[in-house]
Amino acid sequence: MRETKAVITANNVVKNDFMNTGVLLLGTNLGDKSLNITKAKEGLGHFCNVLAESSWYESDAWGFESADSFINVALKVEFSATPEDLLEQCLQLEIKLGRTRSRSGYTDRTMDIDILTVDGVVQHTPVLTLPHPRIKERLFALLPLKEVCPEYVDVDSGQTIDQLISVCEDTVSPVRLLRN
Repeated sequence: MRETKAVITANNVVKNDFMNTGVLLLGTNLGDKSLNITKAKEGLGHFCNVLAESSWYESDAWGFESADSFINVALKVEFSATPEDLLEQCLQLEIKLGRTRSRSGYTDRTMDIDILTVDGVVQHTPVLTLPHPRIKERLFALLPLKEVCPEYVDVDSGQTIDQLISVCEDTVSPVRLLRN
């Protein structure tokens, strides 16, 4: 049976007009880090379409002491859920990948998935803050963000991604890895 123009148009509207674009930051410092990121990307594929991937960056732990370095990668993604639903899906994926949360703050982890930004949305709720509240403090987030979203501008200060990087006071310098 041939689809009518109205059905084709409706399908295109659903696919194109109701999609959100965001940037996720994946981080891991336990186990097989490369495999952790690969599994996270596969899991994200069930509810996101990856549009772009940054280089992989290695850095020391941020906010706590650890003998294990972190690998971080930013993904520009497209998704049809609300940002809150995306967060819930990411949290469930973290658990599936072996993440355990501690009440004592930052700890080693098999997988951490942060939502850095969604379509320039500014949101402060008990569940989710957008853009990510510590994005400007972390070079391991800013450098990969620049690769997948070079047009990023901070909604509070109006600073471009290059300006944010230049004034960031983070003393943990990520190293761009040659593979991803």
